[in-house]
Amino acid sequence: MENTGGFLIEDGVLLGYQGAGGDVVIPEGVTELAMGAFFQYDDITSVRIPSSVRLIGCGVFEGCCSLSQVFFEHTQGWRATVTDLDPFGDEDYSVSLQIDSEALSDPGRAAELFSYRLRNATLSRE
Repeated sequence: MENTGGFLIEDGVLLGYQGAGGDVVIPEGVTELAMGAFFQYDDITSVRIPSSVRLIGCGVFEGCCSLSQVFFEHTQGWRATVTDLDPFGDEDYSVSLQIDSEALSDPGRAAELFSYRLRNATLSRE
């Protein structure tokens, strides 16, 4: 596992972050943000996601209370998949929806999506 600038990366997957916070720029070449990679990292105010990222794990920014902007270098072709477990154990289900590229083009709206609507979703890009 490689630790570069506070990013814990293995085989292109960003597994965690231990940097100073503030404005975070994910290194080019990272292809995936693992589930909860930035979990409860309060010092992050913005994140730049390079075009090399094609998969964003569930809850990647969960608990990042100071996160107000998420910048996407590539805003088109993203889908969100939400999987829910049936509380009665009968059947799990999954819903997949296209994400509006305009929403991802606005860093403030993108941060809101991660904080609320997409907080339990996995995002993937075609």
